[in-house]
Amino acid sequence: MRRTPHLWVCVCLAAWAWPGRLASDGPQPRGVMSSSSKILSSGYDLSLKRAGEIGADRRGKDPRRARREALEKVNHELAMQWAIKAHEFADSMRLQESEHFLFFQALEGRNDRPLATVAERAYRTWCNLMGASSDQDVWCRKLPVFIFRNADHYRRFCRDVVNGPADPPGGWHGRLLNLDFVCLTTCENQTAFYELFVRQAAASFFNRHVGRSVKPWLREGLASLAAAKAVGGTSDQAYRETVRRALRKQSDVSLLLDKIELTGDEPLLAYGMVRYLVAIDAQAMRRLVALLCENRGETQALETTYRLTGEQLAREWREAALREVPPGN
Repeated sequence: MRRTPHLWVCVCLAAWAWPGRLASDGPQPRGVMSSSSKILSSGYDLSLKRAGEIGADRRGKDPRRARREALEKVNHELAMQWAIKAHEFADSMRLQESEHFLFFQALEGRNDRPLATVAERAYRTWCNLMGASSDQDVWCRKLPVFIFRNADHYRRFCRDVVNGPADPPGGWHGRLLNLDFVCLTTCENQTAFYELFVRQAAASFFNRHVGRSVKPWLREGLASLAAAKAVGGTSDQAYRETVRRALRKQSDVSLLLDKIELTGDEPLLAYGMVRYLVAIDAQAMRRLVALLCENRGETQALETTYRLTGEQLAREWREAALREVPPGN
């Protein structure tokens, strides 16, 4: 992590304010949908003086609520700092705010206001899939989403501002200190772009909701299912083609359950297994996620809720896939 003075203040403040995972104190105030974009201005700075003000706000309050409020302020101000830095080389950067998201968009004259509507619909979708309350403050305020139309600006932001990969994929989610965020570059197909956003945001939500990283087959599978339900379109089309290839090759999809990284066709096969589990018993999936929140392992949670081992799940999914997508079609 690059040690700038501003980030060093954030490190100190976050360490002081976050001794462990905090329980929610009930529904938090939410922002309202904003139909107007705000032009970002320079000079927004998390200074020592501001950190002192945040500390002063804590005194005399309930400790848990005070810690959460301090973290919310740090998260918001760090996101604003990043946006200001991005504005230096992407001067079309604008802020659009919805109930659960902050969209920092550098679209160079274009407008994507429907994204906020898609995002909130997706939020409700994955909350329902995972059995999470839509009122809980999972991200400790709102999830910042940084979107760039210019690919060079996108790479520069990922590399120089948020210390991300030098050659980033089209979309990814990360965490710095206690701030989760999503970075995206636009693509010509709007549906594919919306699906990309939903997958990244849902995966971020899942990690925060469970409180730890889980096996990618389940995390990515749930995220892709949320995207398919909220947006529709490309996921199911690509899935059918992927299933045909897997059935022809007689691929052992049970191997996906132990992988720490999914490549090639594997993310869509994971999506297929999660889709199958939700189709046979959506309530069991919510119980499975609840067990993960209690720090149970994925294998144990699967066996407890669905009475299935990984091999049994793979076999049942294959039988269902053969009926849905015969390999000869």
